[in-house]
Amino acid sequence: MPSIPNEHRQYLEERYNVRAWFGKSRYARTPIRQFAAETLHLQGWKRHRMWRESNPPGVGLILRQHDNVLEQIMAITVWECDDVDAAHEYLLFALMQVQSMAIERDRVSEIGDVLFRLNDTFFVFARANIVVLVRNVGSHVLGIAELANTLDLAIMRRLALGPQASLELSVTPAPAAASEAETESLT
Repeated sequence: MPSIPNEHRQYLEERYNVRAWFGKSRYARTPIRQFAAETLHLQGWKRHRMWRESNPPGVGLILRQHDNVLEQIMAITVWECDDVDAAHEYLLFALMQVQSMAIERDRVSEIGDVLFRLNDTFFVFARANIVVLVRNVGSHVLGIAELANTLDLAIMRRLALGPQASLELSVTPAPAAASEAETESLT
């Protein structure tokens, strides 16, 4: 796992109040293995690109809506860490990579054990030993809160089934700017 330089660590620990959340999860004794994020299927979305990461193991997906290559694009990366402490360390590392002072901890949402977000366009959270990053990468801004919540629910379903169970992820996010009729057709 990449290390955080000491000069950055102190700033991050203060900025994100790490003592309040680091190492805390009701799922600390139930790590997930082989989460299989590459099986993620989103109705109305096509996989544009997939990559694997090795330290910690992870899967990244670039998804585009239908054939609209440049406008409605989102990226999802899911990392599987050894345990809750490692996941929270990697969450801190992911926050270090973000160059926005507007990212804040969300203490209201029930997404993840700990969640950081920028409005409805960027989410990074940890649940048990899994870290998830969901973000807009296209020119059309998408609301991704529902998607982040659905991914977290999939993690919680997997936790309920047991750490070695397989689970295919199938979710249906709706673009934030979609009309009510468009949203109904996506679900």
